[in-house]
Amino acid sequence: MLQGRVGAALRVVRENGVGPVSVTTCVVDQLEAKHPDASLDTSATLLGEPASGDEFIFHEISGEVIQKEARFLSGSGGPSGADAEIWKQLLLSKQFRNKALELCESIAALARKLASERVNPKYLEAFVASRLTPLSKKPSSPSG
Repeated sequence: MLQGRVGAALRVVRENGVGPVSVTTCVVDQLEAKHPDASLDTSATLLGEPASGDEFIFHEISGEVIQKEARFLSGSGGPSGADAEIWKQLLLSKQFRNKALELCESIAALARKLASERVNPKYLEAFVASRLTPLSKKPSSPSG
């Protein structure tokens, strides 16, 4: 859709009988049953000690590395709603002058911090949250 291929997107929906469904009380109830409220993760994954051993490899993550890898992005939008093409535009565009590299540097700094330091899970709530969109998987019930 974001690439202007409206006809192709509609054809996929029509031919497969899948796509967004109307949000009714029944649909919301089914989605809530499948996806319980988020809870604070107290596992060692988030609360444990930072990675040990080859920690130095995380320091090699830089804005330039992020820009290089951004060229290979593909896929649809995640919780942010931004798909790969939007991320490529933000991370690689000359239109924004040095702002694209600054964004890459910020992403690299976040990656290094998450990989090598202890981060309070409370600060990661928005980062790990998800957004549900009910989809019809005929003949099954709505999934999200």
